[in-house]
Amino acid sequence: MAIDDQIFARMGELSPAEKKVARALLSEAPVRLLDEPTEGLDPAAADALLASLLATRGTHTLVVVTHRHEMLARFDEVLILDAGRIVQSGRWEELQPLQVAVSGTRSP
Repeated sequence: MAIDDQIFARMGELSPAEKKVARALLSEAPVRLLDEPTEGLDPAAADALLASLLATRGTHTLVVVTHRHEMLARFDEVLILDAGRIVQSGRWEELQPLQVAVSGTRSP
């Protein structure tokens, strides 16, 4: 049985976050979209999952939707949205002053 068949056969045993990741990793699409892939995970597990996702993205474009600011420094580009519109884009380090103004917090 192929690995993707094995994963889909066991989907009932996976958490919602694991299902999102499994679908993305098995997708042949050139762009993979993950909405809150670390939702419900403790910080250590979330960090490990994100590291794995980034390491296995290969030639695929990985788009991650998240509210977890601590994840953002790991991405090539970050888009800040307000009311569905992009209000700024760039590397996280460049956007932190705006992020502080938007959320009132600063993440490491």
